[in-house]
Amino acid sequence: VKLSPNVDPCDQAAGEPLDLQGVVSGRLPNEIGGSAVEACEAAVKSYPDIARFRYELGRALLASGRIEEARQAIQEAADKGHVRAVYQLGYIAASGMGAAPDLTKANSLYAQASDKGDPYAMTTLGRALFDGVGVQRDAGKGLDLLLQAAAMGHVDAMKDLAVIFKDGRNGVPADEARALAFLKAGIDRQEAYSMAILGLSPKRSEMSIAVCKPKVVTKVVTKIKVIRTPAPKAPPPEITTPKAPLVPIDPVPWRGNGGDNDHSPPGRGSGDSNNG
Repeated sequence: VKLSPNVDPCDQAAGEPLDLQGVVSGRLPNEIGGSAVEACEAAVKSYPDIARFRYELGRALLASGRIEEARQAIQEAADKGHVRAVYQLGYIAASGMGAAPDLTKANSLYAQASDKGDPYAMTTLGRALFDGVGVQRDAGKGLDLLLQAAAMGHVDAMKDLAVIFKDGRNGVPADEARALAFLKAGIDRQEAYSMAILGLSPKRSEMSIAVCKPKVVTKVVTKIKVIRTPAPKAPPPEITTPKAPLVPIDPVPWRGNGGDNDHSPPGRGSGDSNNG
C-alpha cells in the first residue's frame, strides 16, 4: 500500500521549500500568485485544525502586501505547532514589517525553530551567531548550524559556507576545496548568488563551472610618440633582354618517285596516270 499526502490547491499555490510539515516542493515568495489567498482561505475554512494551511495563508497574504493579516495567520499557525511559522515570525520581527526591527526577538524565535530542526532557522541563526549580529558571537556554533542546514539542502547556507571557506573568517581557515564544493552544490540547485561568487573567484580557470564577468580596462594617453618612417626606396630599373629574331627555316624539298631531279609535288609528276 502506497500512501501519499493530500495536496490541496493551497499547498500548490503557497507551500514553502524545505518546510518540515509541508507536502510540496514549494514556491519562493515572488512565485506566489494572486489566487493563493483565495485558495488558502478555502483550505483554512475546510480544515481549521491543520496548521500548515494557516501558515500558507500567511505567506499568501504577505505576498499580497497585507502585513497585519499575514502576521495574524502566521501567529495562529505557530500557536498550532507549525515550526516554519515560528521562523517566519522571527523574520517579520527582524525585517521591521509594521514595527521597528527587533533582532533580539528575531534571534529568540529563530532559536526556537532551529531547535526543532527547521533549516531556514538554522541558516539565519547560524549566520547571526557566526558574525555576532544581534547576539553574542559564537562562530563554532554558528558554523555547525550552517553545516546542518546545508546538509538539509538550504542553498543560502551553502552560499554562506562557500564565502566562509573561500576567505577564511572568524578563526575558520580558508579551504578552497570546501568552498568550491559548496558553490557547486548551490549551482546544481540553480542558486544565482553561488554562480556570481564562483564567477568572481580568482582561479576560475581551474574550475569546471564558471561565470565570468568582462573586465573593463581604461587607458589614459599622456604621451604621443612620433615614429619617423623612411621613404620607400625606388625599385631597381627593370632590364629587358631582347629576344633573338626567329629565323625561317626552308622546307625540305620533296623528292618524288621519279628520281633526284623530280621536284614536283604529289599528283603533278610525270608518272601521274591522270596526265596520260
